[in-house]
Amino acid sequence: MADALHSAGDHAAAADRYERVLTQRRRVLGSEHPDTLASRLGLDTCRAEQHQGQPSTSRSVRRRGRGRASH
Repeated sequence: MADALHSAGDHAAAADRYERVLTQRRRVLGSEHPDTLASRLGLDTCRAEQHQGQPSTSRSVRRRGRGRASH
């Protein structure tokens, strides 16, 4: 289901589903199981795509800091 939501572009819903599946897989299969790792990858990919195009806080802070230093 998470894969289908992700493919449809509903990254928020897919990330929510991946989080739930990841929690269950960690509990049942362990953190290093390939299926658990696949869920983690799916979650990380969804989160990255959700935030794609938005500058990270650290980059924004560095840019602002450079601007102030040059005055």
